[in-house]
Amino acid sequence: MILLNGRDCRESLAGDRALAYGDGVFETLAVVDGSPLCLEKHLERMRRGCEALMIESGGVSEFENDLKALAFDDLNVLKLAITRGAGGRGYRPSQSSLPNRLTSTHPWPYRSLPLPDRAWICEHRISRNQALAGIKHCNRLDQIMASSEWPGDDYLEGIMLDDQDRIIEGTRSNLFLKAGNEVVTPDLCESGVAGIVRELIIDQLKDWQIPCVVGDISAADLHAAEEFFICNSILGVRSISMIGETFTFDSTTLCLELDGALRGARYIA
Repeated sequence: MILLNGRDCRESLAGDRALAYGDGVFETLAVVDGSPLCLEKHLERMRRGCEALMIESGGVSEFENDLKALAFDDLNVLKLAITRGAGGRGYRPSQSSLPNRLTSTHPWPYRSLPLPDRAWICEHRISRNQALAGIKHCNRLDQIMASSEWPGDDYLEGIMLDDQDRIIEGTRSNLFLKAGNEVVTPDLCESGVAGIVRELIIDQLKDWQIPCVVGDISAADLHAAEEFFICNSILGVRSISMIGETFTFDSTTLCLELDGALRGARYIA
C-alpha cells in the first residue's frame, strides 16, 4: 500500500523533484506486530535531513496519522519519504513548491535464514560531501553503482570506501570492528548515513563500558580485527566472517550480544 500525503496513491509523481533529482529524504523501518520500531528516532533523523536540504519538515509529524490507515503483517518494511514536491524543470527549487509525504509498506525480505556472512570490497567509491554527510537523502546513486558489483548470493553486503581509501559503510549498512578491548566505527562527518541502529549500538557499548571509537578505518585495521559486524534497521546486527578472500574474522561474541540486547529492547526485529 502507498499513501501520498495520507491518501491512497492513484496519481502520477512524475513532476516530483525526488524522482527528477533525488531531492528529498527517506527512512526505512521494521514493523513488528503492527508497531514501527524506533519510529521517533527515524522521524527525528528525517527532520534533520529536511533541515539540511532546506525542505519544510512540518509534514513529518503527519506520518503517525498515515500509519493508522495502513494494515501490517506480523513483519513488514515501512518506508517514509519527504520530498520537496513538484517544482518544474531545472535544478533551482521553486519557492512555491509544497513538500510531498510518501508512506509505503513492503514485504519482509529475510524470511529465508540463515543469511550469508560474507562481504566484499566495492570498487565504486562513496562520494564525500560534508553538507550531505549523515543524512538519508534520496540520491543513492553511489550505493546503486556499488551494489551492481554484487558477486553472488553467497555475499551479504558490499563495503564502500571513499577516495582516500577509508572504509565508510556498507551499501545498506553501518560497520563496526572489534580489536582487543576496543570497538571502532567509521567517522561519517564527510560521507555515509548515520544509522539509527548504529546510534543504538554506540549507546549500548557505552552502557556496557566498552570503549567505542568513531574514527578512520583502513584495510590495515581489518587485518588486526578479530570481529566485524554490520547493522541496519531491517538486518539488525549481523556478523561478517570474511571480506573477499583476504580478511577473515573468527569471533561473533559481541555481535550476538548486541543483537540480543537490541532485540530484547524491541529496537530491531
